[in-house]
Amino acid sequence: MALAGLGANLLLLVRGLSEEGSTLVGCGPGSGCDEVLGSRWSQVLGMPVTVPGVLIYGLLLLALTRPGRQLLAPVLGLIFAAAVWFIFVQAAWIGAFCPWCMAAQGIGIALAALGLPHAAGACGSWKRALAGFAITGPAGALALVLLQIFGPQPETHRVDEISPAPADDTKVMDIDAHSAGEGRLAVFFDGRKGYRVEELPHLGPADAPHVVIEYFDYACPACRTMGGYLESLVEAFPGEICVVLLPVPLDRDCNDSMPPLEPGHPGACEMARAALAIWRASPENFHAFHQAILADPDAANATALASALLPDPAEAMRDPWIGSIIQANIDDWRVISADNPRLPKLLLANRRILHGFPPTEAGFIELIAYELQLDGG
Repeated sequence: MALAGLGANLLLLVRGLSEEGSTLVGCGPGSGCDEVLGSRWSQVLGMPVTVPGVLIYGLLLLALTRPGRQLLAPVLGLIFAAAVWFIFVQAAWIGAFCPWCMAAQGIGIALAALGLPHAAGACGSWKRALAGFAITGPAGALALVLLQIFGPQPETHRVDEISPAPADDTKVMDIDAHSAGEGRLAVFFDGRKGYRVEELPHLGPADAPHVVIEYFDYACPACRTMGGYLESLVEAFPGEICVVLLPVPLDRDCNDSMPPLEPGHPGACEMARAALAIWRASPENFHAFHQAILADPDAANATALASALLPDPAEAMRDPWIGSIIQANIDDWRVISADNPRLPKLLLANRRILHGFPPTEAGFIELIAYELQLDGG
């Protein structure tokens, strides 16, 4: 079991460093891995938390030898406390679960339960073993919590300059539904990709000097946090920024790019369809709907709310434009996620793209102000 725990931490370390969604089965799009391993809680003192995890499991292997037997109870206490902490973080603060992280933490809790009798034998008594377990575990967990909360904050985002697929690649970026219609055309990727701002759901004025494109999923916890950040961004620079909102459902019901073994986000397709139907048929209600679904991403509630807001729900949902936009969003996501699968994604200017987001709203606004060269940024 110690070897299994060490192996799980090593796999997570490699996956976190590579940022490749396909590195681990069950850690692809929609799995929760991106939210957890891309969060501020995935690092401590500027390094992945799996680095001290690997070291502690190495120490455990030493404690299982005769020379290191006195270390067994304290090391088990550290492993147990860390497992409880990271389960709490995923449940209470991230709102998403990484399957491999949960497996590693489950191994840690099981090791503590099964290892204590051995620790009692190594220490000569249950009292000494429990004392070492109960003192070292909480002390180590407290140190970890304080370092993660008050220590240096990790970079939970990445800004890249990327190019779309080659011109002979028919999969995406030069032919799609985003540039159909009339009105302002915001162009990216050296003119190869265009968005008709008035035709697409957006925050802020369509004629704002700066246009940002967001690819997101209503069922993605990180995307819900970004939703609040974007609202604050538009308010911080009134009249300066328009954010085009393009839902990318990580749901096999409408997204055939999802890997076969990934859980995805069931219901995300219904939420995206409902949002786009409201934008087309009742745009004055879109903002309220968008905020409500980000706050409570439930497919049944989204459908019910859309039915209440739309004058003719059945007719609005049959609009072929909805399917074409969702497919165009998925096609774009497939290309711009080639090196980094993390959602949300923001196209900032021409070929500049933001994957994920900074750990604080103030940091996000400062970053966007710098990227767009806004006054005060």
